[in-house]
Amino acid sequence: MRNFALHLRHCQKKITKTQALNFSTFACPVLQSQDPCLPIQNLQSRRRALVNLLQLRVSDQPIWYDKRMHAQVVVSGFQDDVFLANLLLPSYTKSDSIVYARKLFDKMPEKNSVTWSSMVSRYTKHGNDEEALVMFSEFCWNSDGKPNEYTLASVVRACTRLGGVDQGAQVHSFVVKTGFDQEVYVGTSLVDFYSIEEAKLIFDGLRVKSAVTWTIMISGYAKCGRSEVSLKLFNQMRDTDVLPNKYVLSSLLIACFALKFIGGGKQIHAYVLRRGTVMDVSVVHILVDFYTKSGEVQAGRKLFNIIVVKDLISWTTMTAGYMQNSFNREAVKRFSEMARLGWKLDGFGCSSILTSCASLEALNHGREVHAYAIRVNLVYEDYVKNSLIDMYAKCDSLTNARRVFDSMADHNVKGRGFIPCNDGGDIRTRDTLERTWLASCFNQQH
Repeated sequence: MRNFALHLRHCQKKITKTQALNFSTFACPVLQSQDPCLPIQNLQSRRRALVNLLQLRVSDQPIWYDKRMHAQVVVSGFQDDVFLANLLLPSYTKSDSIVYARKLFDKMPEKNSVTWSSMVSRYTKHGNDEEALVMFSEFCWNSDGKPNEYTLASVVRACTRLGGVDQGAQVHSFVVKTGFDQEVYVGTSLVDFYSIEEAKLIFDGLRVKSAVTWTIMISGYAKCGRSEVSLKLFNQMRDTDVLPNKYVLSSLLIACFALKFIGGGKQIHAYVLRRGTVMDVSVVHILVDFYTKSGEVQAGRKLFNIIVVKDLISWTTMTAGYMQNSFNREAVKRFSEMARLGWKLDGFGCSSILTSCASLEALNHGREVHAYAIRVNLVYEDYVKNSLIDMYAKCDSLTNARRVFDSMADHNVKGRGFIPCNDGGDIRTRDTLERTWLASCFNQQH
């Protein structure tokens, strides 16, 4: 490959234009050859070629590519080159290749802050939080370098996931001593780590707050039932240039619902429209859920109708809203549309629709749901069977109720606590069901 350098420059231009292409298919055929050495004799040129190849690497490369690049570094005599090693470490990005990254790290005779930070980040990225904390501790003791804000943020997240209060406090102390307490990534991680009151102190001390920082605080107070504080923080957020994301909106609407502050939810809706925030489908789902839970079914329906491409969440959110407000006929109609379009309910959704059919005493619709449950293999779930029994009983179809009851594998446990609780249908049906239940109990005892 006499024109290897030219080929490499061509690859660099090509990968810039087409990032999604798999680099290994065209960028370095030399890696697939039997010759372990690059066809470049000059060491300086060879090192430059290796640097270019490592910098060109894309994230979806197979592990064999990483190993061969590593081999090229070794056979070229650059195994002690810290710069090349630091380029190699991030290439082992997949969870099954972290062990190779650790072997490379352990064999490095010299390590700088980039080396240590890369390993800490690798561990936290793949959920090896304990290893990340051990590596960070060794970093602080054995290196003259200083971790950057991204490394510190990942270490704090590791402490959060482990529930390591003492470790987190020590890392926080280190953050303050090294002057990273005002860095937005570190501050956001610390806010997420501490309890809500301690987090508020850190939050108030941050000069720059990101959307993630605001989200953590607003959602944190909403989850703790401190709805008033969530809304107060949102008012403060409105005075900044930070736009609320879907998580902030969700938390605020939860807070408004908890306070029964429907007007507040409408104000948030208007604010989103006024600020020009893109109304993606997830935001619409949140608003539909809020309006229907608050009894504003018509408002929820209008939002549902503006969704151009409705997914399963769209349909189930609107259907649940109808059922919560006893719009049973509309709920059953939505189910029919979902089934026609090929959307699949889970067992809970199917059970809820059967409850609506029972309330309407809509036997034909109930039979359709029963057929659907058989078709998608939901009929074997106990709560679906219980809902079927209730639906048939309330629709005065005792024969079908008994058939479903008899088909229950463990009806003496599951069904017997359910059937006598039937409060629908005529007295004759209920009495017959109760006699069936009592007989099943008697047979079990003898």
